[in-house]
This record gives sequence, C-alpha cells and structure tokens, in this order.
Amino acid sequence: MLFRRIPPDLPPDLADRFGPPEHVFGPNPRLRVVAGVCGLTVLAVAVIFYVLALLPPRDKASAGLAVALTAIAGFLLAGMWVAPKNWVFVCPDGLIRTRGSKWDGIAWSEVLSFEDASLGHRGVSIRQCRLVLTDGTEWGFLADHVAEYGRLCEALGRKAAERR
Repeated sequence: MLFRRIPPDLPPDLADRFGPPEHVFGPNPRLRVVAGVCGLTVLAVAVIFYVLALLPPRDKASAGLAVALTAIAGFLLAGMWVAPKNWVFVCPDGLIRTRGSKWDGIAWSEVLSFEDASLGHRGVSIRQCRLVLTDGTEWGFLADHVAEYGRLCEALGRKAAERR
C-alpha cells in the first residue's frame, strides 16, 4: 500500500501568488489503512465461504455469499486508491488546498474568521474546523481527512487572527 508522503509541487501561479508554504498537511492515512484491513478481512472470510462451497455437499448459499463478500472486499480495497489524497499548504499570503487533482487558493485577506466546528453526541464526534470567508463561503477541514489535524487548526487559527 503506497501512501504519498511527499507533497506535490505547487503550481507556479499559486506559489507566486501566496508564497512558499510555511506548513504542509497531507492526507490522513487512517481511513485507507482501516479500509485495507477491513477489505483483506472480508476477503479472507470470502475465501472460507468459497472453500465451503466446494466441499461436499456443495452449498450454493455459501457460493453466493462468497461472491457477495468478494464484491464488498473489492469495494473496500479499491476505495484505498480511489479516495482523493488532499493536501493543505499554509503560506504567508494565503492558503492552498488540493481536492483530488483540483488546486484552489484563498488570500488571508479573504478570511473573515476561523471556527472550531467539531460536533459530538453520545460518544460520537466529528472533529472539524473551517474558515469563513468574506463572501460567505466556507473552507472546511475534517480531522479524518487531514494528517496532523491539531497542528492544522493551530496554524489556521493563528493566521486568521494575525490578519484581523
């Protein structure tokens, strides 16, 4: 399983506009690891059902279940590579992010506020933060999608406060 640890090169127009990155945050590999482990586990169970389907008396239900489990395992394993690997670059004059292959950037002057928008209820929490922009739009970041989420929140909060 390959997790890209080296950030992609910034497009020259964004690098010129916002400056060199002060902080770089890559994709969080946790979901990919979980998907891989779950996919391999489901595939192992599917193999057991394939074996049961081949042993006498040949059980068609086991064969059907094995095929279904193989499809689920394939979905989980494919998800490891299909999910976009997003990057966030905190620069002196703005913020740059990738969303799959799309690059986008905002200047710090466009940021109205930084908010910790984490939610929690009955032991389930969603850790997230967002930048509210002057035009009313938001840039949100989920802890499950960004590695070193705590450092990202610190950097964004500090930069947003400096620009007020």
